[in-house]
Amino acid sequence: MKKIFSIISAALILFSVTSCDLDREPVGEAQQAPFSSYKEIGFYYDGVYQYLRSAENPSNYGLSDYLTNYYTSSDIDGGTWAPFFHWDKSRLLDNDMINNYYAAYSVLTMQANYFIMRGEEALKNNLLEKKDEIDRLNKMINEAKVMKAVSIYRLMLRYQKGRYTKDNCNDPNSGVCLAKDYNPLAMLPRSTKKESYDYALQLLDEALKGGLMKKSDFAGVPDRITDDYAHAMKARIYLQMEEYNKAISECDAFIANYPLTVLSGNTASDIQKLLDIYADKTSENMVQLYANSRVGTFGQMPGWIGGTWVPSKKVKGTMFYRIYPLAFPSKETVDLLTSNQNDIRGKAWIKDTEVIAEGYPTTPLITKFTGNLSYETIPERPTHRCPVNLCNIAEIYLIKAEAAAREGDANDASDALSALAAARGFQLDPIADADEALDLVKLERRRELIGEGMYLNDMQRWNMPFVNGTPNASNQIVGAFNNQVNVSIPAGSILFSWEFPRNDRQSNKNLKGNWD
Repeated sequence: MKKIFSIISAALILFSVTSCDLDREPVGEAQQAPFSSYKEIGFYYDGVYQYLRSAENPSNYGLSDYLTNYYTSSDIDGGTWAPFFHWDKSRLLDNDMINNYYAAYSVLTMQANYFIMRGEEALKNNLLEKKDEIDRLNKMINEAKVMKAVSIYRLMLRYQKGRYTKDNCNDPNSGVCLAKDYNPLAMLPRSTKKESYDYALQLLDEALKGGLMKKSDFAGVPDRITDDYAHAMKARIYLQMEEYNKAISECDAFIANYPLTVLSGNTASDIQKLLDIYADKTSENMVQLYANSRVGTFGQMPGWIGGTWVPSKKVKGTMFYRIYPLAFPSKETVDLLTSNQNDIRGKAWIKDTEVIAEGYPTTPLITKFTGNLSYETIPERPTHRCPVNLCNIAEIYLIKAEAAAREGDANDASDALSALAAARGFQLDPIADADEALDLVKLERRRELIGEGMYLNDMQRWNMPFVNGTPNASNQIVGAFNNQVNVSIPAGSILFSWEFPRNDRQSNKNLKGNWD
């Protein structure tokens, strides 16, 4: 997507082709005009959620995982992913996939701003008469404010200039551009890191004070933004800002509402329980956006089990799911997930899989996002489609554990880590002190959040260097499909932050780049 600014401007057409994303078909057509009815408000509201779902899924925010040692490269992808595996600065500078990430959250912000503007206008003009409709519109506006905070958070993870510290958080032009109102042609300067996160927290506080839906408003797993999710976003942000006691407080506000998985001891059953976290509705899902076989799901990424159905050469008249791996889990990733035989993640989220064609030896691939047959258009030929989870409670346990360890509280860190370990099938060894707890948090975040785009930012937060992964031994069987280049990047390198899209930097002279 070279012309990112043009694409964002084109999104002003709004939701005419994207709003059919919930459990009904909206009626009406998008126009640049004040809302005229509650039905039209619902139409636009559905559309904003479509933009949220397009941005908040692992096929978008998981992109940064390919700049970690989770995976090693394959030369059958035609070089598409080589800039990531090789940390090729010149090819990362205006990479289409990185630009898509930036566009997804920039457009989400713009559409949320539009909805807030029109919604507040409707309330001011007394468009609605029914109290329940007025109350619901207020909550919709607050949900859109949370979406803006989500966009700031995700953009900060990738575009803040260097790691966030108390010493540099007020450096000018170190944060992101804050679009506080609907003005798609505004040429905004960058804020500081602290200003960026403070504004996101302000939006979340406004939404919580103004009112959001609660978990109890839903029969099962919520499919809309809730007050608990707003608290989860605050916990995420406070962790980034090194405000550890505040992060713990936000976690404690809701963590008990979402029980961790209870395993049975039956391996097959427990594997399915862990797969269901990303394929079905479970107690660990805080918000899972609506999905069906037509809309609302995401597919496979390199190193996962993505493939195509082709005629079988072994059994005439049947189809075979042929996987072309554009990447492989590294030896480090295989060891990370499988070193503890009692850890069910090593059986559920990574699996030896036949690749290339029938008869080839197997190689480990990530199976965390195996999917749900109910989301397939042809169930007998699954392509592993998954719904979008906005947050799972396991991440919150890890935030609480890290924050407690940073505050020197080994006991609270150990309690959070032990609870998560039990939900993954193993018992945690005693933790001696806060430093040991923090080391374990770093390992557990790598295990639990693989595929979720957190590790590169964690490396930046923890001031770690990058050293590429080692090809897994079984990858050698497919010989020519390994195309590994040895790369090492020092801790603190500006390459841990992405550069803003070229078109944005050229069209907006107020936007100072990261790599300038």
